[in-house]
Amino acid sequence: MSNKLTEAQKTYNQAVATQRIDIEHSIGQMNIYRFIHQVVRLKMRNYSMKLSK
Repeated sequence: MSNKLTEAQKTYNQAVATQRIDIEHSIGQMNIYRFIHQVVRLKMRNYSMKLSK
């Protein structure tokens, strides 16, 4: 039994891999944006005390 891929299978795998890379990069960009977009949850009273020291 041969484990080698046919040319059609190789072409299909390459097309799927290209789409997958594009999708994974898009998801990564969204995660970076979500990280930057997060609200800082410091209490202003504590924050100003730390700044004045």
